[in-house]
Amino acid sequence: GVSISILGVGGICVNGIKHLSILHCFLLLKFVSIVSWRVYLSCTELEDMQGELDTVIEEVMERKRKKVLQDLHTCKLKSLYEKADLDLLGVSVHHLLLYFMKEVHRVGLTENSKFEDLAHSENLLESDGFRQKCANITCPIDGRSGASYVHSIVFGENDDENDKDHYGKATVMLSYSCHYPIRDIVLTLTDFCKLSGLDPKRTYVWIYFLCVNQHRVLEIEECGKNMPPPHTLEVIYRRRVKGIGHLLPMMSPCRDSGCLGRTWCLFEIIMAKKYGCQITMIMLGSHKHDFLQMFEAGKMDRSSRFFEVLLNTRVQDAKSCDESDRVIIMKVIEDMPGGYTTFNAQVNELVRSWAIDIIKNEVNTRRDLVSSGALSQDHFASFLSRVGNVLKEVGETRDALQMHKESVTIFESLHGRNRMDTTKSMNNMACVMYQLDQKEEALQLYGKILTLQKSLFGKNHVSTVMTMSNMAGVMNELGQNVEALRLCREVLRIKESLFGKKHVSTAHTMFTMANSLYAHNRRQKALETYKEALSVYETMFGPEYRWAVKAKRRISTITKELKK
Repeated sequence: GVSISILGVGGICVNGIKHLSILHCFLLLKFVSIVSWRVYLSCTELEDMQGELDTVIEEVMERKRKKVLQDLHTCKLKSLYEKADLDLLGVSVHHLLLYFMKEVHRVGLTENSKFEDLAHSENLLESDGFRQKCANITCPIDGRSGASYVHSIVFGENDDENDKDHYGKATVMLSYSCHYPIRDIVLTLTDFCKLSGLDPKRTYVWIYFLCVNQHRVLEIEECGKNMPPPHTLEVIYRRRVKGIGHLLPMMSPCRDSGCLGRTWCLFEIIMAKKYGCQITMIMLGSHKHDFLQMFEAGKMDRSSRFFEVLLNTRVQDAKSCDESDRVIIMKVIEDMPGGYTTFNAQVNELVRSWAIDIIKNEVNTRRDLVSSGALSQDHFASFLSRVGNVLKEVGETRDALQMHKESVTIFESLHGRNRMDTTKSMNNMACVMYQLDQKEEALQLYGKILTLQKSLFGKNHVSTVMTMSNMAGVMNELGQNVEALRLCREVLRIKESLFGKKHVSTAHTMFTMANSLYAHNRRQKALETYKEALSVYETMFGPEYRWAVKAKRRISTITKELKK
């Protein structure tokens, strides 16, 4: 072979490696060294080939550059983490807010788009689509082309010099519904960092869509492969939740069941509890406004969506995008000690505790606002009364009593006792006293309230009648049956004129009166009255209504006694 002119090749090489490193120069020279020609080339012919040769060299150098860069990153990863921890890498909250949201916009989606939109968007199939961004990167876990988003950050080129600002060993694992808007999720995580005093650059979040290799997920879907068997699934999740150690279930109880209606989320929650991981429930930022509005409007009762989600979560009703996933997860739960019953009880208790913390934190926040003059004492006292009612409903009766006492104290100091707000809070306080088995104290307080209400509103006012009805119930409990029966008859007459016979409040008074009749050994009359109350309950709420169940129990007992 005959060598090419050194000057000619040198000229081409200078153009080709103008901005390349010494390593690249070495690779280029190696490339040139294997080229040989069997004939001499004229200068004109060499000039004609120069453009084509430049292109070839640039392509080779780009492939070499990417390979070297990836090898360096792989070495860096292996020096920072054990290979077994590569699937536990998380994306920093800082990256999600400042970089990931740009990626969402880049593929043509909006701030209101959801992760399921990214998963199913046609943009994923384009050359610059979301999944395609990671397609040419080798997965460090299985060594095949196509990596997860978090690994694309590791192997990509960030503007920041500090890689730790973007990714690291996950510190929290997010449990969320795929129906939540992406921006809502990111902003809620940002607020979580702020409220918890955490650095967003060092808070790394494991998110399914970003940290599980979506290329492999797509392959599984296309091949129709099945989920791993139940015992394998539990092993996988045990390693994941224990390896991360902190679960963040993202809640939205005022609008929908959110993650509590998703099989995967419930499974993640119970795995975290089972293996002693920290669980911090957080409310989706945009839904917190709804939550507080419900409080302000006094709509936090057992009929509200909040309490439906709070107290009645059933894994059997949870949904999954893939029915095969649901079947496998349900099998895992069914095989746990206690099965569905224990599982549901544990989840409901976790949610209940979270809701109580949310409410108490809001009380402290508003107390600070009162101290700073940003909130009136009147408004705060009304809020405390509503909080007391909610705490009573979830069984936190001692805390509920404290809230009502504080509310009464504030109202009395501002307006005295002769005001509806004051008597209403006193009535709430007496109800909680009764629940705490402080019956004598409750009856005394009801007597004071009744005197005030008769003076303020008259004997036939709704508030006055309700107090009389409550008093009758307490009298029955204390054995004062004669006075209770007299009071029940008076209350029933007024309620029938105010609400009619087929009203739930009227039925409650019938129930109380039946109790008094039974205590007087008037079983037949008591049986008839219980049946009247039951008819109203079943007509309005169905046979499963808790008061209907109580009435049927009493009817069954008296019927058996009358047959003897």
